[in-house]
Amino acid sequence: MDLSELTIVCITYDRPKFVARLIDYWKKNFYDAKIFILDGSNSRLSQKYLNTINTKSITYIHLKNQSIFKRYCEIKNILNTKYFQLVADDEIFLRSGVENCLNFLNKNNSYTACSGKMILFTPLLNKEVFAFAPYNLYSNENPIISERIKYWLQHSQPNTIYSISRSKNYIKILNEYVKFDENKFSKPENFLEELIEIGLAFQGKTKILDNLMWLRSVENERIGLGEDKDRPEETLFDHNNKEKKIFFDNFIENYLNNLDENFIGKELFSLKDEFYKRLNLIRDSKKKFLKKNFFGRFIFKFIPKKLKKIIRFYFRLNGLEIIKFLENNNKGIIFDREEITEVKKFIINFYNDNFYK
Repeated sequence: MDLSELTIVCITYDRPKFVARLIDYWKKNFYDAKIFILDGSNSRLSQKYLNTINTKSITYIHLKNQSIFKRYCEIKNILNTKYFQLVADDEIFLRSGVENCLNFLNKNNSYTACSGKMILFTPLLNKEVFAFAPYNLYSNENPIISERIKYWLQHSQPNTIYSISRSKNYIKILNEYVKFDENKFSKPENFLEELIEIGLAFQGKTKILDNLMWLRSVENERIGLGEDKDRPEETLFDHNNKEKKIFFDNFIENYLNNLDENFIGKELFSLKDEFYKRLNLIRDSKKKFLKKNFFGRFIFKFIPKKLKKIIRFYFRLNGLEIIKFLENNNKGIIFDREEITEVKKFIINFYNDNFYK
């Protein structure tokens, strides 16, 4: 299948080795897609890695020290294909899974986004790749718009943010997102996931196929989007941030109407009320999690990183070996054994190749 109508954008910061790994992977597996790397690092990607970009399909753009918010907004200026996918710099997406999603969207115009199944992978001690699947992605196919939005708001995990989506729908979301003012919201990127998920569910149905597509990495510490106080469930409840709350309340009340001016009168429900219900659920669950896991997280925090990896390797804390896991999974994940074997070799080689040292 030809991928010339797919644009892939990688938002990255200070992970040059993993960007170089992706470049190598893309050249072998996504040579016919349009790929952009939006790098906000202080330093430009080293020349030895840039020299490996020997194809016109991959474009590296150094946006020195620009915020994640500004780099997301840059997508509007480069997206001109029918389909779009956002990717992280240390994760791997299978070509077979992407092709399945594109085929589905080509045949089903009422859907705005499609993804395959997702697993977490961890390479340990440079010699094995483990996997497990703690998250359950779900299709959101209710014909009633408000019910689709409410259904996503009941969940706290990402579902379609890394899916294949229709560019026309994604651009409408970005057109609203750029209205955030960084002078008011120091970290407006904290709101992007919610706006994407709500916006895609509003504009159409979303689908999760059984075919494996997304290999989500736990190789690196998660890049924080500021402090906890910048998260919606904190900043919108902070009495010292009344200006932010006034802006956001007005924004979210008009969000759906701005995405589709004909929406008024179709279905009456308050997105603002439903959104705050979700934030209250997140606040409650965070309190329970911190209370329940405080001691274990406190102890593990002080264990040296190398020792952590040894403990995870020998006690199988990161699941089974990736192929064994997939062969024995009970989540109905469909996969190509040969494709996964090649990806596993690719990941292990990355850790043993001096080029990435």
